[in-house]
Amino acid sequence: MQHPALPRAQNLAYAGLIPFVVPAFLVWVLPEHLAWQASEIFHSYAVVILAFMAGLLWYGTLFSDQESATAQALAWQGISFALVAWASHWAPLAYALPLLLVAFWLLRHAEMRQSDARYPMWFIETRDWLTRIVIACHVSVWVFVLQA
Repeated sequence: MQHPALPRAQNLAYAGLIPFVVPAFLVWVLPEHLAWQASEIFHSYAVVILAFMAGLLWYGTLFSDQESATAQALAWQGISFALVAWASHWAPLAYALPLLLVAFWLLRHAEMRQSDARYPMWFIETRDWLTRIVIACHVSVWVFVLQA
């Protein structure tokens, strides 16, 4: 039997990819000055989403078993990702984009260690696809930035 939240959650999750996918495409088809604006829009959205996802990870760590909810785990599991997102906002795009790419990848791996055992399979599969698409979009925009 399908989980009742599945269609709504997946639709919202995939809709959240639009601000990643559209600018990652637009940097290749717009005139250069507009393509740079698209890359900045992409970067700003990536910062917001990484910080948001870090908050979810922090929440999951806080309410996991007592042993893993240490101050060190809370700092690593959530706050560090939010700080990386914030710091990337001040870095040139050529450095910020690969930093965010690695942070999204590490975030997914932190989720796997902490939370995947509690999540239903549909959620895990959705998160994996979302992460792959987000990383591919980062690569696309980063290549644009490097070659421009």
